[in-house]
Amino acid sequence: PFWPKRPAPFKQHSAGPWAFMSLRQILESAQPGWTAQDLTNVEQKLSKIRVTTAADLAEALKDGLNERLRQEGYKTFTAVTVRAFRQCLGNIRSLQVNRPAALTAAVAS
Repeated sequence: PFWPKRPAPFKQHSAGPWAFMSLRQILESAQPGWTAQDLTNVEQKLSKIRVTTAADLAEALKDGLNERLRQEGYKTFTAVTVRAFRQCLGNIRSLQVNRPAALTAAVAS
């Protein structure tokens, strides 16, 4: 049988490596001490600046999440919280890139 020398590169879903996680899961992972009400409040605040998915959050972090919130008159996140969001998304990206091809295919289907 033919066996490729290297596995095919992982093809990311159009929403990025976070496509398999909801925004709420990202928020919970980044801030495990937040209550259910805290998470709901944050989701509502983010939705007002059109951040409704994990991919949206990743993009907003690149483009200035707190600036967008400030421009719309909302309270901004602390530097610690923004760092936690970035770290969580970075960890997921790392896991997605490093996962074995069989597991990647199983998650993508």
